[in-house]
Amino acid sequence: MAQTEEAIKKDTLDPQVLCDALRKEATRLKISVIRIAKATGATRQTVYNWFTGSPVAPYYRDRVAAVIDILKEAQTAEQAWRKACNQFGIQN
Repeated sequence: MAQTEEAIKKDTLDPQVLCDALRKEATRLKISVIRIAKATGATRQTVYNWFTGSPVAPYYRDRVAAVIDILKEAQTAEQAWRKACNQFGIQN
């Protein structure tokens, strides 16, 4: 049975799935917690909390999902950072 788009989106925005995916992709690219924090609008401590398994609060879920997508597409931390800056209007 195929999942509906709504079910897929709900799974994608699951707080624990987001934590795991963000940690995995950030580690793969070796992108700094500071940059993840700037891209998501969270504090460094909040990002560390996500990396250690604390759930992503509803306020941050869409932005974290967007950052994960950027990280997955990037080949390097610099490439991901440039794309995040462009997409979110971050002054580099």
